Amino acid sequence: MIFNISFKCAMIIKMKASNLFLLPKKGFTLLELMVVLVIIGGVTAISLPSFHLYILKSNLEMAKPYLMSIAAKERIYYNRFGNYYASLNEQELEDNLGVDLKDANDFCFVVRSGDNTYISSSGNSGGDDNGDAEFEVWAVLRSAEVGVTSVAVFGLSVLCQTATDKREASGWVSDSLTEVGSAGRVVVLRYPMPHFNQILDTTTRNGRSDLYLDWSESGISMTDALL
Repeated sequence: MIFNISFKCAMIIKMKASNLFLLPKKGFTLLELMVVLVIIGGVTAISLPSFHLYILKSNLEMAKPYLMSIAAKERIYYNRFGNYYASLNEQELEDNLGVDLKDANDFCFVVRSGDNTYISSSGNSGGDDNGDAEFEVWAVLRSAEVGVTSVAVFGLSVLCQTATDKREASGWVSDSLTEVGSAGRVVVLRYPMPHFNQILDTTTRNGRSDLYLDWSESGISMTDALL
């Protein structure tokens, strides 16, 4: 009797287990898969430009310590000699200011001082920005192809000569001169920091009639490289 009951229970369990495999399995239809792919593609298309700008800005941040170091050395130089040392040649900056620029391999540095040399005309003497510039330090983006020994500033007749021991560019700077973050774009430190009523410059960037520089980051503008 016990054997028969156990046998019947085992058969019932086996039949129910077998029925589980006979249940219809519902998967995704082709239309549903296409909708999902369209959504994923749309989200990717929206997020990629923002992600690219985020990565670019992170790379541009690497110029800041060098810009601030050169600016500090310029103030020391001024205290000793009564003038700022302006040059378009990195080797001259290294020799006369005592800065080491060889590891800043994605940038070429110049120092500008005096009327009509700044990145925007509002920094010239006699301007109305409530704080005329005394000098500017430019970090000019350079790529593996553009800027091996020199790189021209986009839109301006300024040619930065790289130092003799400059390391090869790492490759994130674009060779196409018209792209965002391309060779020839600049990150600029202005001293003293502008005192505009707004964070945007009162005049456009020299050489780019449609671009107003944002000086909100302690007198450093990345606008030219980001737009």
